[in-house]
Amino acid sequence: MTGKVAGLDQTIFTAYNLVPVVLLLILIPIALCFMGPDQQHMRRVDPLVLIRQEEVPEPEPEKRVRSFASVLEDSWIITALLVLMGAYYEWHTILTGGFELDINGFIFIALMLGLSFHGRPIRYVRSFESGAKTVGPILLQFPLYGGIMGIMTGTGLAAIIAQSFVGFSSQRTLPFWSFIASNIISLFVPSGGGHWAVTGRCKGPSWFLPRSNFRSIPP
Repeated sequence: MTGKVAGLDQTIFTAYNLVPVVLLLILIPIALCFMGPDQQHMRRVDPLVLIRQEEVPEPEPEKRVRSFASVLEDSWIITALLVLMGAYYEWHTILTGGFELDINGFIFIALMLGLSFHGRPIRYVRSFESGAKTVGPILLQFPLYGGIMGIMTGTGLAAIIAQSFVGFSSQRTLPFWSFIASNIISLFVPSGGGHWAVTGRCKGPSWFLPRSNFRSIPP
């Protein structure tokens, strides 16, 4: 669209990308060293003890204080609404485009079946945590991230956010305001890959304004 190819020296390997990465590589190990206890306060754990703890069945979760959040988590109505919306979406997809079981469709169907079988949202969450202790929350969140990403791209909300920042940017401030717009989109799509997918879809004419569209900058 611009008649020009932006090389890696203008994108990934720019200073505003490399400097934060280098700072993180330096500062995070230093911060972890200060956060760790002194050697005399450390206690080594026998690996066999950890294995035995994994083999012991977990106790029943304690009764939680009743609140608005706990009512929603334990409500079968929330599950029913989610499953009904999912079933309608799948039915509409099959009618309009036919049935195609790709990786996204498989994850979606598994998510809907899991919600149906567990009945209540909190039971589904606990099942995830029990079945995949380390990555369970991530596995459960990413399908939701995918839905949010679809809303952001399908409704054009991401493009509106990006183009609004471009509207008042100049040649010098465009990289900075693009960075701010990217952070705002990250609030809705925390996934790194999903964020790139959303931002990459914002490829309207506003991202490639000709030089004359920017406010003039004195030399």
